[in-house]
Amino acid sequence: MRPIEETWRRVQHLARLSPVRSLLLRRAALLSGSVALTRILGFGFSVVSARALTPANFGVVIYALALANLASILLFNSPAGLSRALARSHRDLHQQNVIFSNYLVIVGCLLGASLLAAVPIGLAARLDGLVLVGLLANLVGTATLETYQELQRGRERFLVVAAFNVLANLIQLLAVVGFLVIGWAQPGPYVIAFGLSSVLAATVVQLFSPLGVRFLRASVDWARIRESLRFVLPLVFDTACFMVWSGVDVLLLRAFTTLDVVGMYGAAKSLSYGALVAGSAIGTALLPQAARLLPDERSSYLRTFLPIVVGATLPAVVAIAVLAPWLLTLFFGPSYRAATPALAILACSTGMYGIGLTLEASWIAMGRPRLAAAGTAVAAAVAVITAPFLIGMAGMVGAALASAFGSAGRLVLLGTVTARSMRAGTSSTP
Repeated sequence: MRPIEETWRRVQHLARLSPVRSLLLRRAALLSGSVALTRILGFGFSVVSARALTPANFGVVIYALALANLASILLFNSPAGLSRALARSHRDLHQQNVIFSNYLVIVGCLLGASLLAAVPIGLAARLDGLVLVGLLANLVGTATLETYQELQRGRERFLVVAAFNVLANLIQLLAVVGFLVIGWAQPGPYVIAFGLSSVLAATVVQLFSPLGVRFLRASVDWARIRESLRFVLPLVFDTACFMVWSGVDVLLLRAFTTLDVVGMYGAAKSLSYGALVAGSAIGTALLPQAARLLPDERSSYLRTFLPIVVGATLPAVVAIAVLAPWLLTLFFGPSYRAATPALAILACSTGMYGIGLTLEASWIAMGRPRLAAAGTAVAAAVAVITAPFLIGMAGMVGAALASAFGSAGRLVLLGTVTARSMRAGTSSTP
């Protein structure tokens, strides 16, 4: 009877998880479509900007946005844990209001600190006029984007998340098309439009789909805030490392070369984001259910979705790498064709990052933010060590290689820990 009992336990275990799989597949499909559309619209922003501006002025836009990412270190994960906490309190509206109120204070304080730090950073980088204003606008936009997404993900309103992301990128694109039509050829308005698009999108979506939670001043508790910061701070470190990894190639390329080269590299980088669609969408869909998984359910959960994200990412990487010269010429013009080798390498780098993003989102949801931070720290360290040498030798290609080596190091670390967890889960499952 023992083999029969064990078989029956396995059937019950799989049956209990199958609704979770079905739900996550539906969410991943919705978010994959929306992420694909946002990537197309975001790519349109890059194409229109590059067509409207000279390569040097487009290089200013790329450089300013890289600086904005650096100045946003405290903001990208400032609401980290909000969606996890809301998902765990999904039946208690008052508790969700309390959670939202305390996280809003955290985000507000970090935004204020970031704005104060951004001004000297922009002046040191010799950003002037509207470009400097655009730098500050991007900080406000980042705080809005991250907080709104975390809030709606935690309340499992994924259709709203999808609509918000699409609308924000559509606003960006419409703004720069308008600049092109009226003949604005200075980079400042383009940087501002990029930053404030998420603020306007959140305002519009709010009219049709209210948040459903509200700020309760009386519920702000510094002890609770300190507890939330224990979860947030490792992820702020993770963000700092991510900004170093994702921006060191652009910043050092500017130090070693000219703005024209930075503009061509920026065009290649924007095309490479097509390899990120699957990982970004599936990673977003995973979080609420992963936060509620029991330890013995994790192995089956990971085995279900890892093949999906890998299978969806690899064809995109291959297509971008093979079609690189044609894509650059078609969208940006013949003057950007020199970035072909860099684009092929960046597609591999972005694809590896997307696969790692699924693992990272899962481990954060399961209460392991330090693991995510460790993976990104590896990526940053590898990129910083290799970038000066590689860029000095090979320019754009060297910058792309530094990014790829960092992405590979992160994926190896997260993949190793995940593989060990899956083996442990298999051995402990009845």
